[in-house]
Amino acid sequence: MYAIGGESAWYQPPDPLPDCQWCDGGTKVDVSAVIDTAGEVHTVDAVEVKCPRCNGTGIDPGEG
Repeated sequence: MYAIGGESAWYQPPDPLPDCQWCDGGTKVDVSAVIDTAGEVHTVDAVEVKCPRCNGTGIDPGEG
């Protein structure tokens, strides 16, 4: 059954937005190394931070 007009969202909900490619929708990423402004890589103890790609929303910014 297909609805026309404003009722279509009730019967046919929109496809969900795609998950962020970096955090897979989990909103957090583990950081184990950082690169400074000189281009040197520094390893650190793994720490969980808010995903910088989606800003913690879990939705891919290129799609949402």
